[in-house]
Amino acid sequence: MMTATGLRPASGAWDHPTILSSRDCAIGFFLYGAIALIAQLLCLQELLLLVAGHELFLGCSLAAWMTWVGLGSWLARRAPVDRFATVLSLAMPLVILNVILIRVSKGLFGVGMTAGLLPSLLLTITLLIPAGLVMGALFGLGYAWCRARSAWSLGQAYLWDALGTAVGGLFYSLVLAGRAAPERILVLVALAITAIACAVKTRRTIAVSILSLGVSLAFALSPLPRLTRTLQWRGYSLLAERTTRYSHLALAKTGSLVSVFDNGLISAHFPDPSAYEALAHWPLLAHPAPRRILLIGGGATGTLAELLKHPVEQIDYVELDPAFIRMIRPALSSSDRAALDDPRVRLRHVDGRRWLSTTTQAYDVILLSLPEPRNAQVNRLYTLEAFRLIRRRLAPGGVFAFTVPSSENYLSAETAYFNASLYQTLRAAFPSVNLIGNDPLLLLAGTQDVWLDWQTLAARYAQRGLTTREVVPHAFPILLDQARRIEVVDRLSSIRAIVLNRDFVPVCYAYAWRVWISKFVSPMYFLSLLVAIALLAFGARLLWRRRALLASRPGASAVFALGAAGMAYETIILLAFQSLHGYLYWQLGSLFAAFMLGLALGSWGASQRLSTASPDAAARRLRGVLMAAALEGVALALFLPVAQHLSLRVSAVLLFGAWLLLTGAWLGYAFPLAGRLAPASDPASIAGTLYAADLWGAACGALVTSAVLVPLIGFLPTLAIASGLLLLVASALSFTPHSALRIPHSG
Repeated sequence: MMTATGLRPASGAWDHPTILSSRDCAIGFFLYGAIALIAQLLCLQELLLLVAGHELFLGCSLAAWMTWVGLGSWLARRAPVDRFATVLSLAMPLVILNVILIRVSKGLFGVGMTAGLLPSLLLTITLLIPAGLVMGALFGLGYAWCRARSAWSLGQAYLWDALGTAVGGLFYSLVLAGRAAPERILVLVALAITAIACAVKTRRTIAVSILSLGVSLAFALSPLPRLTRTLQWRGYSLLAERTTRYSHLALAKTGSLVSVFDNGLISAHFPDPSAYEALAHWPLLAHPAPRRILLIGGGATGTLAELLKHPVEQIDYVELDPAFIRMIRPALSSSDRAALDDPRVRLRHVDGRRWLSTTTQAYDVILLSLPEPRNAQVNRLYTLEAFRLIRRRLAPGGVFAFTVPSSENYLSAETAYFNASLYQTLRAAFPSVNLIGNDPLLLLAGTQDVWLDWQTLAARYAQRGLTTREVVPHAFPILLDQARRIEVVDRLSSIRAIVLNRDFVPVCYAYAWRVWISKFVSPMYFLSLLVAIALLAFGARLLWRRRALLASRPGASAVFALGAAGMAYETIILLAFQSLHGYLYWQLGSLFAAFMLGLALGSWGASQRLSTASPDAAARRLRGVLMAAALEGVALALFLPVAQHLSLRVSAVLLFGAWLLLTGAWLGYAFPLAGRLAPASDPASIAGTLYAADLWGAACGALVTSAVLVPLIGFLPTLAIASGLLLLVASALSFTPHSALRIPHSG
């Protein structure tokens, strides 16, 4: 990076640079935005393994990340500017440390165990501290560094940070995701940090940053990445693992059982005849002549081989990720490998719901061989809209079936609510629903009556010459006992306070969380509960102490409210994309890029118009932004119900990316407006305060939206609450004197 004169600095200038050009500062903040987002994406995707792929924890992770970034920026307000070099040199080691901590933390729990809700929340919050703090401090100190050496405004810093984030997100999604291992991506991050260090022009920073690059190379080339993965799957023998464009896959073995983990959640295990025989044989025996079968997910580990024992003519096996088949094939039995190669099997690497939306084929039997709907990617195939779509793909007399965890003798209240939600949702889509109340619970539905007469099924079993180990004729009278099935039906039908599971009201999240919590009542759970209560009490105390400031400075509160509502919108857009499109994992970078591009455009537009604007004009525009953002929430609520039909004709990434760009645009426009209302005597303090308010508001919005509102009331009411908040703040600003809108000088 050159100085404003375009010449190499004179001797000694490398240690005490006095001038930086606008181009130098722009490059620095551009690279900062890119590396901050890539580091964030790496940490978030590692965290998904810890929380079994729960997308709702994506909101919690975003909240935690922004909290620590905001705190780092706020703490940097009063730090000496020359600390920038030290913080920059610490960035790479702390990001690597974050990745290692996230991986090894899974070993805190038992073999094959998933962390409970509260431990997962606490780990999500605490594990992001190192990288979050250092990235936040870099923004505040970097702006102070540039401000002291050039005519550089806060709006310009925000603009180039957002542009760098947008480009970094696109680069990650289009080039890195699923193609480069996390360790290699960290090397690229280290190279970008070294480039920033060279731009700073101090010998100490350059030397330490080159050392950081060496650390990242040593980490990537050492056995440490493999060791941390092994510790992550403690208790298993890790056979293979890879990060694909759709998820992180791991193949692990314990004893004779091989398990497949998809983002930390067990998606299949084999050999396990009790699991795949029930799903394969009961539905096909319930159909008099099953010829065409649709199998969505999980068929390669035993289900396909069992289905082929029936006189079927065609099986369309839908498996989204080609890497899944490639990874597990060497571990499969010879019969399962032969089933994959059978000419009657047609392997479709496409999203299951998209296949249902686009195919014209009518099927005799449709099977879901998926885990229980504990995250958005799976839940989208268990909603009322999905069940209605499946019904349209059934031939006359067709059968649809899936299994969910249950209990053969005792059904806990939590499990009963979870199963009742799915059962009653299925009843709303199909005229005939039946079940077999074992563990797992098998639900069967059809456009005509689905009879489970054991004598009829036994006769078909004999006629087709089947040989099985679990689903055997001598057990049919017991397993298909009508009294037992009626008892289960009565229990599931008697629960009246059930909300149907829908695309935009994914109540199975809440019910699944209740089941999840009930499994983790332990000393660790109660300790986590105490820590959570202490953190909430601490936060409430801080808010109470600041109540006078919040009441007297509504201009500062507007930044917080915009951040909260904006993140609520962003979280809902991401979850809606997952619900309708099917895979968010590798598209996160592109969608984040759209949001950040909107931030950049909004910030640029505001900066262009604010050069001569008075504080009064800035205050009026800030109120206008609040009103426009509230209207966007209304428009988004009208858009989502028709989004499914539009996404079949238009790229879903472009469609939802456009909404994120719009959301980012008004957020970006508001930030310089708030800066215009602030005193100009202390730019570093202003930057740190506004950046922290923006991020803490976003953190609250992400946490409340993902952990409370969406699971309990759904997307549309949540949008109404966010819009109402913005209208309330806009109304408060309308009755506030302009002099009171100024941002506090310190704090």
